[in-house]
Amino acid sequence: MKALSLFTLLIACISLQAQSYPSFPDSNAVWTNVDAPYSWSGSTASYGSVYEFSFSIGQEDTVINSLTYHQMMFDESSYVGGLRSENQRVYFNYLVDSTEYLLYDFGADIGDTLYDVFTTYDSEALFDGSGFLLDDVRVDDIDSVLCDDGITRRRLYVFSISDAGSTWEWIEGVGSAKGIFWHAGLNVSNYVVSLGRLCVENQLVYMNPPPSAFVQDTSDVCGSIFTTSVSEIERAEFNVYPNPSRDYVHVESNQNLHLSEVLMHSSIGQVVHHSAVNPTGRIDIDVSGFPPGLYTLRILSEERWSSSTIMVE
Repeated sequence: MKALSLFTLLIACISLQAQSYPSFPDSNAVWTNVDAPYSWSGSTASYGSVYEFSFSIGQEDTVINSLTYHQMMFDESSYVGGLRSENQRVYFNYLVDSTEYLLYDFGADIGDTLYDVFTTYDSEALFDGSGFLLDDVRVDDIDSVLCDDGITRRRLYVFSISDAGSTWEWIEGVGSAKGIFWHAGLNVSNYVVSLGRLCVENQLVYMNPPPSAFVQDTSDVCGSIFTTSVSEIERAEFNVYPNPSRDYVHVESNQNLHLSEVLMHSSIGQVVHHSAVNPTGRIDIDVSGFPPGLYTLRILSEERWSSSTIMVE
C-alpha cells in the first residue's frame, strides 16, 4: 500500500510539472515593435532610423459571445480587438468582423499543422480589415530560450504553408519574435521587423534583437507605461454622456478633434449602431430601443480609434 501511495504521488507530481507553463500576459503588458532599414559593412550591420509602435493590454476587459477578452490597443489608445488564452492557446477577437481567430498554440508539437492563424503584414491597416491574413502554418522544430525575466520558455519554429519560405518563432508567454501579430514574410529589402521588447507590469520580459542594436539606454526600457490608464486617456479626449442612459448618448470631442465615425457594439460583438462623418464634432445615438446592458463605443478621430463602455438602462 505504501509503494502504491508513493507511485501515485510520483505520477501526480510528474503530471503537475507537465502542465506547468508560462502563461500569456492578461493585463498591463506592452509589445513594442521596432522597424529599421539596415546595411552590411563586412560582418557588421548598421541600422537606419528606427520606427517604434506598440500593442498593449491594460486592465479593461470586454465580453463577446459570453467569453471574456482583454482589450488590445494599438499605441495604447486605439482598440483593435480582444485577447483571451485557454490552456496554451491564445485567441484574438478582431474588431473589424467580431470573429475569433487562433493567434498562437504554444502546446503544438513538431509536425503539427495549424489552420487559419491570424497574422498581419501591416499593423496600422488592421483598422479597416485590409492588413490581415489567415495563414496555415506547420511547426518544424522546438527548443527553449532563456528570456530577460529569467524564465526559460518553449520556442516553436513555425513555417508558413500559405506563404512558402516564411518562417518565424513563437515564444511561449511572449508571442512571435516578429511582433504579436506580425507575419515574417520575406525580407528582400534589408529591412528588419522585430518584437523589440515585451514589458509586463513595467518589467522587461523579453528583448530582441540585442539592446545595443536599437536603443542607447537599456536601464529603463519599460519605464512607467501604465501610469495613465486607457480609460483616462479616452476621457481626456472624448466626453460620452449621459452614462448610463435610456434615451440618447452624446459623443463630443474635448480637444476639437474631428469625429469621423462611431461604432456601437453589443456585449456579443454585434454592431448595433453606425454613425458616419459629422462635421459638428458631436454625434448623438438613440439607444431607446436597445436592450439594457453594457455596450462598447468605437470612436474614429484623426485616423485613430478609441473605445468607451456605456450602460443602457
